[in-house]
Amino acid sequence: MIDDLYWKIMHKKDEILNASRGYSLGKTDSLEAKLKEVWVSYCPEPESREVLAVDGGMWVKEARAGALYAIDAVAIKGRGLGWDVKDSDSDVGFISPGKDAKELVSLLMEISELKLAFRNSKEAELLLMDGSITKKLKKSEGVSTQSIDVDPNKPTRPEGKDDKERLENAMREQRTYVFHLLSNHKDKAVWISKRSRGNNIFGTDYPDEVVLETLTEDCGYTKPRPLKVNMPVTFSYSYVRLEKGEKILRLEFFGGEERLREILSALRSTQIKGYPIQLVQAHMKARFSKADRRRLESLLRPLFGGPEWWPSQLKL
Repeated sequence: MIDDLYWKIMHKKDEILNASRGYSLGKTDSLEAKLKEVWVSYCPEPESREVLAVDGGMWVKEARAGALYAIDAVAIKGRGLGWDVKDSDSDVGFISPGKDAKELVSLLMEISELKLAFRNSKEAELLLMDGSITKKLKKSEGVSTQSIDVDPNKPTRPEGKDDKERLENAMREQRTYVFHLLSNHKDKAVWISKRSRGNNIFGTDYPDEVVLETLTEDCGYTKPRPLKVNMPVTFSYSYVRLEKGEKILRLEFFGGEERLREILSALRSTQIKGYPIQLVQAHMKARFSKADRRRLESLLRPLFGGPEWWPSQLKL
């Protein structure tokens, strides 16, 4: 019963918290040597640049005959700590039977983000995208990008006669927009991840970002390494800290160490607590809050079906 679980949480809360904090990661000789090899302390003077930041949000509600969904994406433009909404996109619909609904809707959201970036990036010196380009391209790995017309003003909607065809078409469109964005704006585009599970640099059981957050506190970066992913241009990645004592971020970008230093100078003019303010605002504007989800469910409730006397958890 759920009441039993709550009781166990109350009794085991301290034990669980101690376990989550108790990882043992000290400065061994091998880690010290590797840290000196890869980490560069670097706190440049902030340099103001025109920044465009893009993020998206999604909502999926499974019904008996398929899935309801809503997506949106927001582009925030600004310089330094200033920001303003530059552009946005959204859609709502029903997918039937909706076997791969969450995966499909996630791709539709990414396509909306890429369209906003594509049609607004000319006005910015730096384009910030949330997440990892590596993960995004892995979703569409092996899918052909031929015979896809690029139209950033076209509504982002699922196309195809069934679930399989819709998913393949979405993967093809997502990959096409990534490639076009890289081909036309590779010098501007930077993907930023707040969390990364990669451990290729230090080779420990912990993610590289955990090692860096444990063993360093100054602002700086790891020397850029090439991304091993099939793209029309060669991208690099680096773990960076924009402000002393703040969280480590993973950056994926075109170029080498000199380009990374230019990006860090620009990002330091935009950061609050170690994260670009424009990306924070894009996330806040695009995310579906609990209130938004409740409102969507209320507006679309007639489509859910199910007897009125059932518990709400059982109404699909």
